[in-house]
Amino acid sequence: FITRKTNMKKAIVTGASGGLGIEICKKLVANNFKLIVIDLADKETIENSLSEVNDGIELILDKVDFSKTDELQSSLDSCLPDENLTVLVNNAGLSIGGGISDATLAEWELMIKVNLTAPFILSQAFINNAKKFNIQGSIINISSMVGIIGAKKPGYAASKAGLLGLTKSIAMQSGPKIRCNAIYPGAMDTPMTADWDEHTRHKIIKNTPLQRIAQPAEIANIVGFLADDNESSFITGAVINATGGQYLGQ
Repeated sequence: FITRKTNMKKAIVTGASGGLGIEICKKLVANNFKLIVIDLADKETIENSLSEVNDGIELILDKVDFSKTDELQSSLDSCLPDENLTVLVNNAGLSIGGGISDATLAEWELMIKVNLTAPFILSQAFINNAKKFNIQGSIINISSMVGIIGAKKPGYAASKAGLLGLTKSIAMQSGPKIRCNAIYPGAMDTPMTADWDEHTRHKIIKNTPLQRIAQPAEIANIVGFLADDNESSFITGAVINATGGQYLGQ
């Protein structure tokens, strides 16, 4: 038998069962990607969340604790090497704990591990795989507006700011084959924000020039653009403001 390289495009997406993750998966499948999903949720939950695009999923790696290096590495070992893997979306994230006066060290360390160390490990593995097969690829990191302006939860803000620094470092060192960019959304209508009271929502909308909260699909559209080597071929090291102008003066 002769093994021939196919034209199939594959993407790893983390945190795929969340509000934004679902829309990212839908967008990539619509753009003819096959998905490798790495998620903390169990397989049934992931399949239910992604029921619209199950045909586009090649592999589900479930119950992965992103704070545990050995679990994450084991997941990568099960899906790499892969000569068709061209996109990595570091979307999984965690926001817990209190403010600077009462946040615990355990909370701080957990957010750094999940939001920053895990994307580093995934990106390193993706880049080494791309080099092995001489692949042109795209890494897309989902940061947050709080990585720019700060937040009540210092661990979350610091980890998301660190992700922006990681993005630029990867872009500097991984060209010309690998592009790396970040998106920092503002407020989005997801299950994570569903319990916001009207006062909170009104305050955010008031401080957003577009006068509304984003839909996850709008952020996923940017992911689709950055994943396309034709559409975004000369964009790397970019940090894309997808906040609707929220808190633009800060």
